[in-house]
Amino acid sequence: MNYHELEISIGDRICFYRKNKKLSQIELAKKTEISNTAISNFEKGRQKPSLITVARLAQALEVSIDDLFFGNINERFITSAEDEAAVIVNSICKLWETGVLKIWQGEEFQSTINTYIPDGSYINMEKYQKEIVRLLKGLRDFYAHKEYYSDAHAYLNALKESVINEIRNEMAKEKK
Repeated sequence: MNYHELEISIGDRICFYRKNKKLSQIELAKKTEISNTAISNFEKGRQKPSLITVARLAQALEVSIDDLFFGNINERFITSAEDEAAVIVNSICKLWETGVLKIWQGEEFQSTINTYIPDGSYINMEKYQKEIVRLLKGLRDFYAHKEYYSDAHAYLNALKESVINEIRNEMAKEKK
């Protein structure tokens, strides 16, 4: 992650957590004693908040500074190894977002589950096929129609959380 991406992410997350708390920019400004213009500029990526400002925003939004910089624990899939279901789902999302993993219709789609490799071997998805396929279809539909979602970030988080819970349930069944 480069510095510019971090700035944009902080702004997006300030906006997400503010809306999640059902606060207007003016209400957040009053809680933090930061101007609503500055908050607007942070959210739009036009201005970067200082660390002290991030701390004040985090306190007002009742999230950690890490949440504003890196997202919640489910978004920090690399460091959340204690929750294997979140790691699986968020890894797939990251692979999708970076163009490493895609989904196709018909027979080509089926081949993404069992992929032939030129040396004569196959890649086979051993676990959570139903859940992962649902996630991939949801990601495909979401990114194809992202502009139609009133709160795209919330929808994407709900999709991910739903699949995480499905995989957790399957993991619980496997332990029995």
